[in-house]
Amino acid sequence: MTLEQVENFLNNEVKGQIELEIEPLLYPNQETGGYFGVTLQVLCFLEFLGAAYTGYNGTECYFNGAKKISTSEKTLKFIAEVLGSLHQEYSENGKFLYAMYRHGLVHLYQPRTIKLDGGKVLIWAAYKGERIGEVHLNSDNGSVKVEVSHLKIADDPRDGNFCLLPVSINCLHEDLLAAIDKYLELLKRDGDVLDKWQSVANAISEPEESSVVD
Repeated sequence: MTLEQVENFLNNEVKGQIELEIEPLLYPNQETGGYFGVTLQVLCFLEFLGAAYTGYNGTECYFNGAKKISTSEKTLKFIAEVLGSLHQEYSENGKFLYAMYRHGLVHLYQPRTIKLDGGKVLIWAAYKGERIGEVHLNSDNGSVKVEVSHLKIADDPRDGNFCLLPVSINCLHEDLLAAIDKYLELLKRDGDVLDKWQSVANAISEPEESSVVD
């Protein structure tokens, strides 16, 4: 693919799919909903972008012989370096976002809770709204309102042993689109970044033997 074709693919195919799949979840004319759907969709796109950003050396394979094109490490690299260049919170806490929502939702139906160094437990707190917003937590005394900032860890006022990872699904959507623009800038000025894209595009287009396991 030429750089122009890559730019066209990212701007039209990938961004178009983001708008098609995520925006209806964000704006269903109701105040709640879409927390898991949006987050998981965003992380799936980030897995593809992480693979393209990091490249494929042609030899990495899983135990069943399938090409190891996308990995957690590659996704985390894109989150930390590209999204992190836009908003520092992704460099600091993107690993928690990925572990909590990607692995939790795909494998375990719900987001994971994470034990942090020091013993506190990090729990999920997704919300709709601006980068600085609020979440409503259930407690024995009713609902507790907490002011939060997207991806900045906050104390849980209900229990000092817990803290919150606030995730604005609106911000995830906006930041994903901005990260693609940032990635395109890198593709245009750095031939090595473009070569890595090409290595992944070529690997994806090559047919593979079935690796389905019973």
